[in-house]
Amino acid sequence: MKRILLTGGSGFVGRNLTEYIKENLGGEMRPASRIILDTISTVTSTFESLYFEKDGEKYELCAPTSRQLNVLDEESVCEWLGSVRFDIVLHFAVYTDAVDKNKDGTKILDYNLRSFMIFYKYRNLCGRLFYSGSGAEYDKNYDIISAKEEILDDPDSVSSEVLNGSDVIQLIPTDPYGLMKYTCGRLIEQSDNVYNLRIFGLFGKYEYEFRFISDMCLRSLSGRPFEVRQNVLFDYLWIEDFVRMLMAVIFKDELKYHSYNMVSGQKYNLQQLCDMVNEAAVEYREQMLEDEDTDAKTKDKIMRLVKQPVIFAKDGMNNEYTASNERILEELGDFEYTDMQQAVDNLYFWYAKEKGFSL
Repeated sequence: MKRILLTGGSGFVGRNLTEYIKENLGGEMRPASRIILDTISTVTSTFESLYFEKDGEKYELCAPTSRQLNVLDEESVCEWLGSVRFDIVLHFAVYTDAVDKNKDGTKILDYNLRSFMIFYKYRNLCGRLFYSGSGAEYDKNYDIISAKEEILDDPDSVSSEVLNGSDVIQLIPTDPYGLMKYTCGRLIEQSDNVYNLRIFGLFGKYEYEFRFISDMCLRSLSGRPFEVRQNVLFDYLWIEDFVRMLMAVIFKDELKYHSYNMVSGQKYNLQQLCDMVNEAAVEYREQMLEDEDTDAKTKDKIMRLVKQPVIFAKDGMNNEYTASNERILEELGDFEYTDMQQAVDNLYFWYAKEKGFSL
C-alpha cells in the first residue's frame, strides 16, 4: 500500500482531483489505515481516506482538514510526515481571503511562503513532494510569451529572452506574490525530490466564481453583459486536463525535470473566451428548447436574447500571459487536451445545473 498526502483537499484542485479518482479509478472512502489512526494525534477514529488502485498498485490518499493538519504549524507537519511515510505529498493548500474575509489578507504571502518552507524543510521525510507554482514567477510586469521553463531553471544557460519587445535578462519578479513563488521555484530546483507544477490559468468546477470564465458563464445565465477590464492573451487549462496531467506526472517512476508549465500551449484572448461562453449559452438553450413544449415564436425570441455584448473598459491589449507546453508533453508523451469550446460548454452546463437555471 502506497500513501499520498493531499493538502488543500477541499479547494479547487483538491476537489476535482478526488472526484476524478472516484469516477475514473473506482476510488472509495473508507476508514483510514491503522498506521494513520494510531499515530496522528489530530486524527479521530472517524477519519476516512480515499482508496484506489492504479496500474496494479494500491493507494491510500489522505486529505486532512486544516484542523487536522495545520500547514502553518511546523510541529503538526512534522508529526504527519514523520509518523507516516508518504510516497507522494501534494501540497496544494493555499491561504487566501478571496472568499473568507475573516482571514487576514496582509498575511497571504507570509503564510503561503511559511507553509511551503515547512514542507520543504521536511522533504526528506516523504518520497516526492509536489507544489503548485505560478506563471507569476516569470515576472508579470512584462509580456510572458510562450515562456519556457529553461529561462527560470538555469538562467546562466539562457543569456536573454524577448520580453516586451526588447532583449533583456530574465528579471526577478518585483511584486511580492511573484517574488514568493519565484523563491519557492529556485529552492525546488536545488532539491532532489521536490517538483514545481507551474500553473498559469486553470478553470473549471469549484473554482472561485469571480474567476474570468466562471464569471462570464454566470453573467450569461443571469442575462448581464460581459464587462471586461482589458483584453489580453492567456493560456487557460481545463481543470480535468490538469488533473489528468497531474496523475500522469506523480505516478511516473522518474521525472526528468523539477519544474513543468502545466498549460495547454494554446493562446486565447478574452474576446474569444467571451465568444465561447456565448456559444455555450446558445448550445445550452437549444438543448433545453428541444425538451420544452415551446412555440416557434417564443423559441425565436429566447434565442435572439441569448448572446451577451462584450464591453471592454480599456482599449488595447494587456501583457500576454502564455507558456510553452513542450516540456510537459515531452514527459507525458501522447496527451490529448479537451477542445476549448467543449470545456467551456461543460463548465456552462455545470453552472446552469448548479444554479437551477430555467428559461
